[in-house]
Amino acid sequence: MTRAEDAQQLLAYAARAGNAVSASHRLALNLLADDDGLAAFDLGTAVVSGNLARVRQLLAEDPDSASRPLGDKAWVPLLHACFSRLTDGCDTLAIVEALLRSGADPNASFVDEHKCVVTAITALMAAGEMGPHIWPPHPHGVAIAELLLVAGADPNQSQGLYNTMFQSSDQWLQLFLKHGLTAEHWPTYDSEHMTQVLDFQLAWAIANGRLERAKLLLEHSANSNSTDHYDGQCLHVNAQLVGDRGMVELLVKHGATPHSLQGSQLFTAAILRADREQAKQLIKIHPTYLDDEYPLRQASRLGRTASVALLLELGREPDFADEPGGPLQIASWYGHLDLVKILIEHGCDPAVRHPQRGNTPIGAAQYAGYTEVVDYLAQHTHCVLDVIRAGKLERVTQLLDEDPKRLHQTDKEGDGVLACLPPDPAIAAPLASLLLSRGADPKAKNTNGKTAEDLFLSWGRRDIVKFVAL
Repeated sequence: MTRAEDAQQLLAYAARAGNAVSASHRLALNLLADDDGLAAFDLGTAVVSGNLARVRQLLAEDPDSASRPLGDKAWVPLLHACFSRLTDGCDTLAIVEALLRSGADPNASFVDEHKCVVTAITALMAAGEMGPHIWPPHPHGVAIAELLLVAGADPNQSQGLYNTMFQSSDQWLQLFLKHGLTAEHWPTYDSEHMTQVLDFQLAWAIANGRLERAKLLLEHSANSNSTDHYDGQCLHVNAQLVGDRGMVELLVKHGATPHSLQGSQLFTAAILRADREQAKQLIKIHPTYLDDEYPLRQASRLGRTASVALLLELGREPDFADEPGGPLQIASWYGHLDLVKILIEHGCDPAVRHPQRGNTPIGAAQYAGYTEVVDYLAQHTHCVLDVIRAGKLERVTQLLDEDPKRLHQTDKEGDGVLACLPPDPAIAAPLASLLLSRGADPKAKNTNGKTAEDLFLSWGRRDIVKFVAL
């Protein structure tokens, strides 16, 4: 490939680089390592690689280039700067300042495949449903966002607020409220059932027990009588269904019309409050309430250990009929270690794969970045693939000693033990040595005809390939 082609490829990789162990991130770094001059090739490569001096030089020569689309995605340089995670980001603020001085639009954006407006600030905020472990925020994102807001960026960053609402911090919401976000703003994304930005955020905060966030939103005129975007329930009902009396009182204080719960809702609320006496009374009259999956699903999602313990005490199975391993999957995904322990103690199998996604609870925890949950589950699972991915050499050795046939386990793509080596070379090396010494076949191919070596090369992991090369 020519340097110009490498430059285009670098922009493509940097646009989706994500975390430091993602394939795109590694492939981008490999390109920069292979060509010392690539970071200075043009404005795009200088921006994504944090080459401040070169950015200033090129903008001085051609100020209009600050607004000229670059790369296959035709993004302006500001978007590339805010998406890139290839460096520590220390020079990104100065790069953004230089772009703005040269006429860059602080509201630079594009519409993604989901019809969502993604702005430069959205890129700084990152995260989303998969969490910051997969798409980390820019390390200097708040300062850069403040710069863009002062320069005229729209404080209605509804997509970014959606992406970050799953996290505990309210810093982004506070920032946008400070710069003019109001209860009158509507989302910038396309939706069949759109609701105003603050009302959407309030409904989510209530459904997920975020009391302080709910206070902040109500203080800024979010509507206490609005309905939840997802289930159509009024907020007063949903506050009761998560067992949060403080949230119920807060809503009433801000004008919410009280609503009484009906039928099985009463049982859900009792379970989420861990109200043993009321729960017992209700199932004595309505024993089928105990078969309802909703209370267990809610309690698992919210990490309510007392609620799950109460359900189990009352005789509820720690599972879903049509979703084996469901509660353990949910608790692992949300990082609720204490709840994970309770479910394991009650016989939940950490090796059961999700019927649709195909991952195990330990895989869910690892993907979401909950290392303590991963460490605990690794000691209780018999899936050697998961334990290899977790980098637990001693446990892998123990599992193979117990049953050598585990060496031949494969996942739903047909990937074997060598393809599951973790991204840290220092941890991967002794694991690879162990697996090869036990007879792992480096020539083994998955369902797509790829060996472990092929896979690591495609992921840009040249530092791992040497451990599995034929």
